[in-house]
Amino acid sequence: MLELLHDKRNRGIFHTGATEARTRYQLAQAIAQRLGVPEGLVKAELRPAAGRAPRGAHHLLSTDKINKACATQSPSWEVVIERSLNEVAEGSL
Repeated sequence: MLELLHDKRNRGIFHTGATEARTRYQLAQAIAQRLGVPEGLVKAELRPAAGRAPRGAHHLLSTDKINKACATQSPSWEVVIERSLNEVAEGSL
């Protein structure tokens, strides 16, 4: 964030997250595996929850723009999950 603010040429919306696309189901599977939760407890969503905004079948936010603007590159989704779970375990999230 500080890298973006430092350069006045940076304008617009920047998406950040992980470098690869994963479904919510795939993320839930990876988190469950990391936490030792039985695989069968993670269920795929067969239809969107009531009231959820419609989305395309293959929607994702590209991190290309932020990766071009910053020296610090977006991490992989595995790194994002690991960092997040570590922060929860440490009580800092």
